[in-house]
Amino acid sequence: MKRTIVFCMLTMMIMGTAVTASFAQTPPDLIPCRYGEKWGYADQQMQVKIQPVYDKAFPFYGDIAVVQLHFKQGLIDRNGNAVTPLKYNKVGRHSGIIYSDHISMEINGKYGKLDRKGNEIIPAVYDEVTSVEKEYLYKVKSGEKYGLYLVGKGEV
Repeated sequence: MKRTIVFCMLTMMIMGTAVTASFAQTPPDLIPCRYGEKWGYADQQMQVKIQPVYDKAFPFYGDIAVVQLHFKQGLIDRNGNAVTPLKYNKVGRHSGIIYSDHISMEINGKYGKLDRKGNEIIPAVYDEVTSVEKEYLYKVKSGEKYGLYLVGKGEV
């Protein structure tokens, strides 16, 4: 228990520094914490708020966070409810880290994008997906072919 508290406190300090820079100096209210071999989320008073059932848990970005169980990732909300199923090999820019409202994901070597509600706004059928303009226009690659994908319209 003592190791868990120390680990959570270190996580809080690291997360507080990293997250406050991007959220107008607001400290995180839910912090990933490890309990034994599983991860969950605790508040700043070290009270468990989301039960430790995951193999990995990443920081919240607004109202969503990436979690992993049995090598599959997905999104949860602040109540621990699934926003997406745990079916992705990778969610977020660096596997677990969310930087924007359009979230990168990968399934079996193919890439796409999710919105914050968990909808697949670009299906995971591309070899590459790269932002071109303000998260509405993306360059996509499939095999040797390149194209543009306009969110809400599809390929152009």
